[in-house]
Amino acid sequence: SVSPSAEVCDGIDNDCDGCVDEGLCCDGPPDGMCRATLTASVVTPDRGGCFVDEVVSRNNPGTLVYACRGGEATATFGAYRFQGSYMGGQIDVRLTTMFRFSDGCNWVSTQRIYGDPRAPTMRYTYQEAIAPGQRGCAAACSATATISVRP
Repeated sequence: SVSPSAEVCDGIDNDCDGCVDEGLCCDGPPDGMCRATLTASVVTPDRGGCFVDEVVSRNNPGTLVYACRGGEATATFGAYRFQGSYMGGQIDVRLTTMFRFSDGCNWVSTQRIYGDPRAPTMRYTYQEAIAPGQRGCAAACSATATISVRP
């Protein structure tokens, strides 16, 4: 017979409650948060003449921070912070911004970074649309890029 003891990160149910290593982050750093540096490839618009108000670029690496075992995730590029989650081995973080374009219209852009942060790359998408109730605005744009991940 083995008596219950304090849970430690060893793959064994030390406290005999039916759960193994609960509350411990065995596959990450002591604070339970994993980190990586993100660098975007060239952001490619879906068509020529498309204005893309993106905040990721090859010259502006970002920082990804996420709960190693799942939970909240953020990616920061300069003053911009994408927010979302890490679940089932997948990051999904987004940033929504508003801007006034030279056509006199207000626009909303949604930028998204998603994929496996342990892989060498993830995906970036950019989608924009005019804010509701406006007419005579330029055509909407979208864009994509590959994001390099470096632990």
